[in-house]
Amino acid sequence: MPALLWYLVGAFFGRLIMAAVSRQREYLADASAVQFTRNPEGIAGALNKIGGLAEGSRVSNPQTAEVGHMFFANAFAGEGLAGLLATHPPLVERIRRLDPQFDGRFPEVRPVGVQREEPKAPAPLASRRSPGTRVCRRCRCRSWCWPTKRHPGPAM
Repeated sequence: MPALLWYLVGAFFGRLIMAAVSRQREYLADASAVQFTRNPEGIAGALNKIGGLAEGSRVSNPQTAEVGHMFFANAFAGEGLAGLLATHPPLVERIRRLDPQFDGRFPEVRPVGVQREEPKAPAPLASRRSPGTRVCRRCRCRSWCWPTKRHPGPAM
């Protein structure tokens, strides 16, 4: 029984350290994006849009914890203890580091609907032969005897 307890305590603290490192890497990624693009308003605007969506970037799959570090923002909701295990810092905090005048309110953003086009029927073929093939007038073979004007004759 004590081994199981040590395993659970170790797993918890391992997850806690992983989340803290991941949060610091997000701040570093934001700073690197500003350094390379020289456009802090661009990254702040993108994070603003994520925060403005009604559901944000929340994912309601039980396996979210395994891939949560790959999202742009927290993939699962969490306050209190769950906030300690969050892989991303709060969006408000990230935006304030990029834009100190940010007031903490997100604009309402409506997701853009993707319009699906109905598949079109293929155009009917103009002829059975492809462009560029010639048909022999004698035997109707496809360009076999055309360049030399010799006909192979009947098959035996």
